Amino acid sequence: MYPESLGPMIFTFTGAGNVSQGAQGVFKELPHEYVSPLDLQNVVETGDCHKVYATVVDKADHLYRLAGGDYDDEEFEKFPDRYDSIFADKVSLIQLYSTSNTPSNYPS
Repeated sequence: MYPESLGPMIFTFTGAGNVSQGAQGVFKELPHEYVSPLDLQNVVETGDCHKVYATVVDKADHLYRLAGGDYDDEEFEKFPDRYDSIFADKVSLIQLYSTSNTPSNYPS
């Protein structure tokens, strides 16, 4: 039995390649719910500990253009230095373990 004190179990799949698709195929055999990367904090706080959650993160979810404007995949491929990632700040699994009832060594 998964201890409720740990909060809900959340998997993050990055991209849509073969590895991600294969891992999601196994994941889908579990009682699960997919959520938006933007909803992860809500799941951490109020999620059901009797099922597992997943989110799929693509480049547009965690890369932002330093000069402003929307993410552009073609531009990113040619000029990656024009972009920075917010993955560690907004999506990272490390931060998801930092719930109000669990001590953490990581800033949240």
